[in-house]
Amino acid sequence: MVGIFFMLLFSVVSGWFITEPLRVPNFQMTGGMIVLGFMFGFFIILGQWALYKTLYKAPRLFKAELVIFIIYLVVISFLGRANIGLEKDATSICNGTGNPNAAAYPTGQGLHPIVISYQSTGRSIKTGDYPAKWLPKNLNSLQLVACINEVWMPVETCSYEANDSIERQQDSMDVIIYSAQTHKEIETFRLLGGYPAVCQQVESFSNSGESDTRQGTAISSQQITNRLTHLVLYP
Repeated sequence: MVGIFFMLLFSVVSGWFITEPLRVPNFQMTGGMIVLGFMFGFFIILGQWALYKTLYKAPRLFKAELVIFIIYLVVISFLGRANIGLEKDATSICNGTGNPNAAAYPTGQGLHPIVISYQSTGRSIKTGDYPAKWLPKNLNSLQLVACINEVWMPVETCSYEANDSIERQQDSMDVIIYSAQTHKEIETFRLLGGYPAVCQQVESFSNSGESDTRQGTAISSQQITNRLTHLVLYP
């Protein structure tokens, strides 16, 4: 039993770290990574059990160990439904439909749980991007949805001989915050990233007719957090 406990502990920890670099698009930062951690951990523990059984010639899977596996599966299922469901709800709200099962957004003191949903972008949310306490426990506690559309705007195209060119781009985000229940627009704003480095009079290109891209610094999650704080934590 002790061996199974340590295998389970190792599975959860290793699963967490294995999934962290995946950066799953549009998955909520805490719940999503936990779900994937458990899923990877589950497969790891199966392999470990097979090894354990082979090395120590364990006669069978004992009842207590079977209960651990059942609890493991129940937790995976529960966390998966909760977080994937919230992401789908947030996407629906961003597309123009409020959810009557969400919580009302009162303009008063206290914490107003929010889901941040990236639309039309390859950016993803990872653990630690936003305060964990901002996340709703379920749909019934969700009050706000921040819908983010991110594009890299061209600010200048520098042309050179032999049809070479450099397009300078700046990160731009249009953010709209809606009431999750009514789809009422609460606030809208635009964020800009760092300005790209200027083109030099002489630039190096690998091939003739090459078109390069020069980007400024990307908008950070801290910039987004700073702009949302007055809505999520009021006052």
